[in-house]
Amino acid sequence: MVDREQLAWAAGFFDGEGHTNTKTRKNPSLSIAQVDVRLLQRFQRAVLDLGHINGPYKYTPRQQPHYQWNTHKREHVQAVIVMLWEWLGQYKRDQAMKALQQLAVPNKKPGTKMKRWCKRGHQLGVTRYVTPGGHNDGCYKCRNARNIKYYAAKYSGV
Repeated sequence: MVDREQLAWAAGFFDGEGHTNTKTRKNPSLSIAQVDVRLLQRFQRAVLDLGHINGPYKYTPRQQPHYQWNTHKREHVQAVIVMLWEWLGQYKRDQAMKALQQLAVPNKKPGTKMKRWCKRGHQLGVTRYVTPGGHNDGCYKCRNARNIKYYAAKYSGV
C-alpha cells in the first residue's frame, strides 16, 4: 500500500538530491547518489521498490564510497514521476515533464523496423549510415568516437 507521507518525503528527497537524465539515453532515467545507503533504501521502499541500488562506488582515494539508486525502465520512470508529482518543486516538475514527453515518442518508426535512436541516445534521422553488412542502423557520431579512440591508441606510441 502506498504511504502518502513516505511519498512526500521521497519527493522532497528526490527534489533535493535526484537527477533526471534526458540527454544521453533513448529512454530517460532517474537517479540519486548518496553516501548513506539507508536513505536510498527508504526512497526505494517509498516508490514501491522500483529501481535498483548499486554500489558502493569510490572513484578516488579521498572520496567517500557512495551508492546510487536508478531506474532506466520506461514504465518505472513513468510510475516514479507520477507517484512523486504532487510534491515535486517546479524545477523537478519541468525535468519530469521533459522525460515524460521523451517517453511519449516510441523508439521505432511506425510501420518499420528502423530505430529513432542509437543505443547511446543519438537521434538517427540524420546520423544514420549503412554498415558494411548492409544494415541501415549505424550512427555517425558513435562511429566517429570509435575511430578517434582507435587512432589515438594506434598512434600514441609513434
